[in-house]
Amino acid sequence: MRGVIALAAALSLPEHLADGRPFPQRNLIIFLTFSVILVTLVLQGLTLPALIRALGLAGGSGANCEETEARRIMAEAALNQLNKTSEEFEPNSAALYDDLKETLSSAIVVIIPRRRRPGWFWSGSLREIPGDSLELLRVERETAVKSAK
Repeated sequence: MRGVIALAAALSLPEHLADGRPFPQRNLIIFLTFSVILVTLVLQGLTLPALIRALGLAGGSGANCEETEARRIMAEAALNQLNKTSEEFEPNSAALYDDLKETLSSAIVVIIPRRRRPGWFWSGSLREIPGDSLELLRVERETAVKSAK
């Protein structure tokens, strides 16, 4: 829609004046109007992303940078909760807690794949400790809700 009004105004100029003479420089006016529209749309459209990156104004890269950041925050909250509850763990579950902590820590630094549900990286291991799994999912869900507000 940008430039449509200017181009319409240029095209609405009459071809001939009231006395029958051709409108002076009508073709030049239409050409210049079209050129200005083309330059502002195409040239700016092609150079703006490079300018934003060069100035360091780009927020993030990737299609789902906000989703990835939210998942990272949720994983950190779950890891913090796991650290709190691991002080009360049973001695025979120590290896499981250590494995869960390692898995959560690696999920925080790795870009979490799209279209995965919360808790996808540790849900299999948590079946062995159901009480804590519900608590970790609750913390993760609360963190997601807080981030969305």
